[in-house]
Amino acid sequence: MRHLAGVNGASALYLIMRDNNQASYPQSLAANGRVNPLQPESFQRRSHVNSNLRRIATMILAALSLAIPLKSIAQAQAWPTKPVRIVIGYGPGSGADIEARFVSNYLEQTYKQPFLVEAKPGAGSIIGADVVAKSAPDGYTLFMSTAAPTTFPALVKNIPFDLMRDFDPVSNLNDTAPVLLTNVSVPAKNLSEFVAYVKANPGKINYGSAGRNSILLMLESLKLAAGIQMAEIPYNGQANYLTALIRNDVQLVMASSSAAKPLIDSNQVKVLAAFGQTRVANMPDLSTVGEQGYPTLRGVGWYGLLAPHGTPREIVDKIAAEMPRYAATPAQKDRAAKGGFTWITSTPAQFREQLTNEIKFWSDIAQKANIKPE
Repeated sequence: MRHLAGVNGASALYLIMRDNNQASYPQSLAANGRVNPLQPESFQRRSHVNSNLRRIATMILAALSLAIPLKSIAQAQAWPTKPVRIVIGYGPGSGADIEARFVSNYLEQTYKQPFLVEAKPGAGSIIGADVVAKSAPDGYTLFMSTAAPTTFPALVKNIPFDLMRDFDPVSNLNDTAPVLLTNVSVPAKNLSEFVAYVKANPGKINYGSAGRNSILLMLESLKLAAGIQMAEIPYNGQANYLTALIRNDVQLVMASSSAAKPLIDSNQVKVLAAFGQTRVANMPDLSTVGEQGYPTLRGVGWYGLLAPHGTPREIVDKIAAEMPRYAATPAQKDRAAKGGFTWITSTPAQFREQLTNEIKFWSDIAQKANIKPE
């Protein structure tokens, strides 16, 4: 029998299987009716060795199968042992940046390691997402995502990554329904009255968007559900199309409740509905599109953590388990109440299901609205 001291598991297994094949060679010759080049005593000795080698190979395979999960568990228990970066796909001061900094501060305090926010803006967050998709899946790179990547298959050609293939969902942190706003001169106090106004003024009503993103798809879904026609005017971001709404260059926009509330309170714009099936926390008296007769409309406005595909599951679960505790801190409870969002802190499995459903939903909307990827 070959002496295996000092040989690692993979090398030992190779040697055993090679010897095993050699020991089987005479037996295969005999089975084929060919002359056995070995004497009978030698063949018997080889058969006995062959049996022992098989038992040793089985034990090594069992040991290797145990070693892999034990190594992952050990890595997760030690994680993090060095700085972790949280990549965002937008610039400093963006919503993703703000959320990432709150999360990083909490995780730094929890794990006593630096959590660094790194901005990789551009292409509607595609650049930042691609950086993370191509990063080592070791738990030291995370992506603070918005809902935007769920719309990419419907809107963008030649995406350099696949959301469901190249990422492991960690947790959807929070969710908020955007709100529908109109100009103060429009004679409508709710969504039903606005729809009637659009139908009474064909070809005269425009809506503002930030280009090809989830807002475009949400407003197109409204057009489909209500049976109305409006022309899109794209702007460079929410601040610009809110300014256009105040000037009455457009008559409908969609905005976060936190950005909209000061404008509503100062009577610069009018609010029509919360674009979702749940009311927003900082406007509890504002009815939803579902309550106003459009139960199929869906609003998206969430932030969630993703990791590169292949990140050890134990590390993914470890981060996800911290998110409910993060959301339960007094500072985050207060921020949610003032910002109008709801804490979700879903499990990895729940987040994966959500992403899958949203990709299909927005792809269906784009197809019905005849929107092609560009």
